[in-house]
Amino acid sequence: MKLLLAILLCFPLLTSYAQEVSQQDGEALIKSVIDDFQQEAFENVRERFDERMKENFSLEQMQEVWKNLNSQFGAYQDHEKIRMKQQQGYDVVLSQLNFKNESLDLQLALNEEKQISGMFFQPLEPAADQE
Repeated sequence: MKLLLAILLCFPLLTSYAQEVSQQDGEALIKSVIDDFQQEAFENVRERFDERMKENFSLEQMQEVWKNLNSQFGAYQDHEKIRMKQQQGYDVVLSQLNFKNESLDLQLALNEEKQISGMFFQPLEPAADQE
């Protein structure tokens, strides 16, 4: 009985650890997504989506979003400040995208299979030391 209790207590730790995306994997993923956006290889980005994202975010919509970002904020320049966090059960990787006139955060929410379950372009999050 004590052994069973010990196994049950450790099981959540093992399963949550197995689902976490490593910093290295998160950085590689977001860098490749940014590169694909910059090269307008939207189909490559879409291949990383989970089924729900594929159903709700078409290739044409993705193209339009990128076009509008570059129109509204100026041409894309570069990215920096890649970081990771946990949010509502998802591993989330963020990177600051610098456009000519404004900077935004690209936020990718990843599921257990490391597929993109959410993609957001949003105002910059305050730095942890400023909160």
